[in-house]
Amino acid sequence: MARNEALLEQAMIGPSPNPLILSYLKYAISSQMVSYSSVLTAISKFDDFSRDLCVQALLDIMDMFCDRLSKGGPGTLGNMGVGRISAFGAETDFASFPGSCHGKAEECIGLCRALLSALHWLLRCTAASAERLREGLEAGTPAAGEKQLAMCLQRLEKTLSSTKNRALLHIAKLEEACMSLVP
Repeated sequence: MARNEALLEQAMIGPSPNPLILSYLKYAISSQMVSYSSVLTAISKFDDFSRDLCVQALLDIMDMFCDRLSKGGPGTLGNMGVGRISAFGAETDFASFPGSCHGKAEECIGLCRALLSALHWLLRCTAASAERLREGLEAGTPAAGEKQLAMCLQRLEKTLSSTKNRALLHIAKLEEACMSLVP
């Protein structure tokens, strides 16, 4: 088990996340002690969407990634010679992608796959939140699931509104299609 998976697992023990462990994890992410792809993969493994505070903490961590992947910075895919790709009608320069892709194409493909896994997790979280909201409306308590659903929809919009993130997701889908062709 990777360091970040262990941290996330420990942070999510109990009904609410452990703030001390979460702050350490956020520090590890900010200082690039752990890779973006490994943290996104660890987040995508969490499946107890009924634990609102834990889900909200994970959504906050995802916010960190959305901001950093969208803005670009050091530790880029472009430093590896990955170059440019045309996706969604626009040329995307990978020289502005952050994400702990320091010199290996496998790490960059891993980041693309991890973002796709995180997007699937976000969609599952959105569906679970919508179901809780529906059940709450039927029971006369509409607040149940409403905040979490709003947070999920906001992260989906933020993630998918970035051309760079869509390009990463496009690469992950292309890689997935290629891997299904290999015997």
